[in-house]
Amino acid sequence: MQKLRIAYAGTPDFAVPALNSLFRSKHDVVAVITQPDRKSGRGRKISQSSVKMLASSENVQILQPERINSSDTLNVLRAMNLDIMVVAAYGQIFSEELLNIPNLGCINIHASLLPKWRGASPIQHSILSGDKNSGVTIMQMCLEMDAGDIWLQDQCEIEEQDTSSSLHDKLSDMGGNIILQSLDSLLNEDCHPEPQDNDSASYCAKLKKEHGQIKWEEPASIIERKVRAFFPWPGSYTFFNNRRLRIVEVGKPITIDNSKQPGTVLECSSNGMLVATGQGAILINKLVPEGGKQIYASDFANSNKLENEILG
Repeated sequence: MQKLRIAYAGTPDFAVPALNSLFRSKHDVVAVITQPDRKSGRGRKISQSSVKMLASSENVQILQPERINSSDTLNVLRAMNLDIMVVAAYGQIFSEELLNIPNLGCINIHASLLPKWRGASPIQHSILSGDKNSGVTIMQMCLEMDAGDIWLQDQCEIEEQDTSSSLHDKLSDMGGNIILQSLDSLLNEDCHPEPQDNDSASYCAKLKKEHGQIKWEEPASIIERKVRAFFPWPGSYTFFNNRRLRIVEVGKPITIDNSKQPGTVLECSSNGMLVATGQGAILINKLVPEGGKQIYASDFANSNKLENEILG
């Protein structure tokens, strides 16, 4: 089977397992493209992407262009005589000129079962919508976002306790497992990618910090899914005495008849804080007070008079 000359474009943790698989394969990873080093954290220290940290341990050229579609970057990539570019959560949109540089084009590792959840936040939206399954799609990239033909898909169950963090890790590992199978399919002249059903497509926008504010008037089932979907980012939060409370973990929705205003703390116990919602109630298990560390909600309740107080 032919050995491919590959450029890999990726940035966060999600992109690491697939790159590691390629490094361990028969193929040649001749370049790794990742976002420039950025300042992050409270200390605003310069940090490298997860992909760069892995690539730095290998004998491979690392590119960190501010704009991957710049003429200088395109010229560098042309000179590499690439067979294919593999992309996973890189963070920039590719021009048609860039897509056409590798002999076999560019393929993308996408964290959903396309055509469902095209866009920037498929993992969060699969939990938000109550999907029973998620998965990874390897697709041929085209100018329209996440609309390219499908080479391979693999799926997994979304479990009741899954957060975006746990589902992210499952899908990241899955991408690392199936990328080599996809390259074999691509090299097999008898295999052809399948077009997506555009009529079945759904879309998800990039999430913002304000999406995490809990609306207690919503049903408990919706709030519970949001807390799992928004962990660890953008995070779910509410307010008590004008101070932010980040909600880290809640229990399953509870069906009760309740006339109290949504957001009212109905009961505090060793299990946590039971809060009224627009339909039913929900038990807060773990939270982070503003400026503090993660604690059990029961400990927070012991330090504050909370019963019949209204959050939000």
